[in-house]
Amino acid sequence: MKLTFIPLLCLTSIVFLPWCISFTFKKSLESWIYKGYKQDTTEKHYPIFKQTRGLDHHC
Repeated sequence: MKLTFIPLLCLTSIVFLPWCISFTFKKSLESWIYKGYKQDTTEKHYPIFKQTRGLDHHC
């Protein structure tokens, strides 16, 4: 039983471990990029929003 278990464990590790690492890295990278993009676009549009709000209050 142990003789067949070890190669099966190695094969599973060779296939599953890189996929798991890749999947985890991809998800963390996607969230990091999304948060950076969202923050970047918010910072770009916020001054315009402040200007239009400021003009509305003065009229």
